[in-house]
Amino acid sequence: MEQASLAINGSPADVLLNPLALPLWNEAFLSFDGPATPAVGVRYTLPARPGLSGWLEYTAITPGRIEMSW
Repeated sequence: MEQASLAINGSPADVLLNPLALPLWNEAFLSFDGPATPAVGVRYTLPARPGLSGWLEYTAITPGRIEMSW
């Protein structure tokens, strides 16, 4: 099994609340399609490797909690 790591500058919230940048730090995601500013209930199209697809949806966005459903 291959493993990789990547250091991301910034807080976890900065990373998680920038959905269109997720493919930049996770090579399993080919792209994201949706608004740049996340909102609860909005689905993002998520093509992933190898040929899988699905969606991501924010289910909670508060100062102390960010929840997503894949």
